[in-house]
Amino acid sequence: MNFTDSITKMKMTDELALLIECLQAGLNGNQVTAESAKSVSFNWDQFINLATKHCVINQVTNEIQHITSMAIPPFALTKLRQLTLANAMRMLHLTGELSNLQQKAMKINLPILFLKGPLLGIKLYGDPGLR
Repeated sequence: MNFTDSITKMKMTDELALLIECLQAGLNGNQVTAESAKSVSFNWDQFINLATKHCVINQVTNEIQHITSMAIPPFALTKLRQLTLANAMRMLHLTGELSNLQQKAMKINLPILFLKGPLLGIKLYGDPGLR
């Protein structure tokens, strides 16, 4: 049994199911169908909290914007975009700090290697916010 089979046999909330679908779509290049979000009891605030907790706001926002099979409530899309923008601003700040640190290290001929942060996101995913 593989990981996907294990997940499908688990009882999970509709919000978690949509979160996983968004992440899988990003990896596989598929379109999100968002069948789980059509449930009457779907809680967009809980979905956003899950995405925030698991640090996947950027990935989820990117995938959820392409959903054409359903209407995403405007408040949810606005909140996702606000969180994505806040993350981008935080990454810009961190990148600036890394640049300052690198310049100071170069002035004293101190070799430096960045292993985490926005540079890792750029190297692995092409986006400083995806780390």
